Amino acid sequence: MKDRRHSFNKRTFYKKRRFERTKPFEHQLTEGVLAGFWSIIKWPFLRHRAKKAELKKLDKEKVKKRWTIVEDLYKKSDFRAVIIEADKIMEYTLEHLNFEGNNYAERLKSAQHRFSKSVFDSLWEARRSRNRVIHEMEHEINSFEAKNVKDKIKRALKELNV
Repeated sequence: MKDRRHSFNKRTFYKKRRFERTKPFEHQLTEGVLAGFWSIIKWPFLRHRAKKAELKKLDKEKVKKRWTIVEDLYKKSDFRAVIIEADKIMEYTLEHLNFEGNNYAERLKSAQHRFSKSVFDSLWEARRSRNRVIHEMEHEINSFEAKNVKDKIKRALKELNV
């Protein structure tokens, strides 16, 4: 006698599969509830993605024009303005290249992978120089410090292909 458990009949197999495709109501309800919870959980992340899509694009021509202003300020020996303007250009670049963060420090940290270690460290030094210029009244700036900050930021902009 032939064992029926091991025989394969295409017609009955596909007939059974067609009826198995419909899920019981309890399973459909559970899946719907879980899908609702999942959409609630991922909603803030979708808002963040939509916000990121609205972000600005970097205008390289604007950066070049501003950099010529920095060069002119250096020629005029306005070293305080050189440091501040060069830092503003770097901040503008990081913001418009869509790096994560609400301020310069956070954006620079999120851009760390785009810089070599030495350039990343020199950007922090340039930022510290800028902070001394802004916050310390007695801080005197010489041409060497201004040139140093200007060169560090210029090297970082080159690494970002700006």
